[in-house]
Amino acid sequence: MPAGTDDCATRATTAVTVLLILGVPERAVMGLMGWSTTALAARYQHLVDAVRADIARQVDGLFLQSDAE
Repeated sequence: MPAGTDDCATRATTAVTVLLILGVPERAVMGLMGWSTTALAARYQHLVDAVRADIARQVDGLFLQSDAE
């Protein structure tokens, strides 16, 4: 594998994940990444769903803490 390939792939993965978390439409992400099918975007969607679920749990925990005070 050429030097820097892993770093480039990591940056791309991070960029796609952040864009999807921010709610950028899948088609726009596909255009930015140069993808012609939704298959690649679908690979990242499970990450986004997991991150959103984690954020929801954390926010819920904050509300539960303030209710207890």
